[in-house]
Amino acid sequence: MPVVSISPVLRDRLSDQGAEELVRLLSLVEESSSQQALALAEERFARRLAETEMRFERRLAEELGAVNERLSALDKRLTEEVAKLDNRITEEVATVRTELAAAKADILKWMFLFWIGQAAVVATLLYYFRH
Repeated sequence: MPVVSISPVLRDRLSDQGAEELVRLLSLVEESSSQQALALAEERFARRLAETEMRFERRLAEELGAVNERLSALDKRLTEEVAKLDNRITEEVATVRTELAAAKADILKWMFLFWIGQAAVVATLLYYFRH
């Protein structure tokens, strides 16, 4: 708080008591204007803070919307890829089953041929050993 000094001429005109009252009045005016300036600065700061907060919230909402859109697109793409993979797995399993069935048929065919060959050999041996 600045010190207010009254010139001797003014002090003589106002008297000591008047000069002190003038100093007190000037101090009150200064204090009041300081409080008003502080209140105005606080009001401006609060307004700027509110505006900044609104801009931030708006920007955050926009970014969240963009992220949600990207996530939705990614989810859709992943769902499509999983469906394709599921179809391919189903096709491959069907192919493997077909190949296994064919292999099983081949094995059975060769088993019967082997058994028939064995039966023929045994029948021939029995025929020759009986005679």
